[in-house]
Amino acid sequence: MAEAIVTDYLLELSEALVDVPREVRSEIIAGVREELEGLDGDAAAARIRELGDPAFIAASAREDAPTAPPAPAPRARPLDIAAGILVMVGGIAIPVVGWIAGIAYMWFSPTWPVRQKVLVTVLPTVLAAVVALVATLISWFTVPSPVNPLIPAVYDITHAVVIVWFVLAVPTGIWLLATARVRR
Repeated sequence: MAEAIVTDYLLELSEALVDVPREVRSEIIAGVREELEGLDGDAAAARIRELGDPAFIAASAREDAPTAPPAPAPRARPLDIAAGILVMVGGIAIPVVGWIAGIAYMWFSPTWPVRQKVLVTVLPTVLAAVVALVATLISWFTVPSPVNPLIPAVYDITHAVVIVWFVLAVPTGIWLLATARVRR
C-alpha cells in the first residue's frame, strides 16, 4: 500500500513539474523519492502531507528555476537591406538592372520564404505585362484617329508599364525590408 501511495504522489509531482527545466525536475523527483523510500504506509502518507501538494512544489520550483536569457532580437543582414533597397528603388537608379540585382540578392538570401520571393519577383512583372497587353490591344483594335488622345501610342504603353512596375516595386521593397527583421 505504501508503494502505491508513493508511486501516485511521484506521478502527480512529475505531471505538475512538466514545464520545469529537466535538471530541476529530476532533482526534485529524486529528492522526494529518496525521502519516501523505505517508509511504511502511514509514515509515507504523513510525509506526503508534510511535503504538500505537488502543484505547490511545482510552483515553487518554477519561481526558483533559472531562466534562460532572452534571445537577441533578430537583425537584418546587410545583404538583406541591400536587396530590399534595390528592389524598391534600384530600377529607378539603374533602370531594370537595379531591380534585377535586388531580386537576385533577395533570392540568394535565406531570410525570406520562397512564397514571398516569388510574389516579389512575379507581381510587378505580371501586372506590368497585363497593363502593356491591355494598352496594346486597345491601340490595335481601335479605329485610327490622328486627334483622339484616348488611344494609347507606343510611348503611352511604355510609360504605363514603367509606372506600374515602379509603383509596385516600392511597396514590395518596403515589404522585404519590414519582414527581414522578423524572419530568421
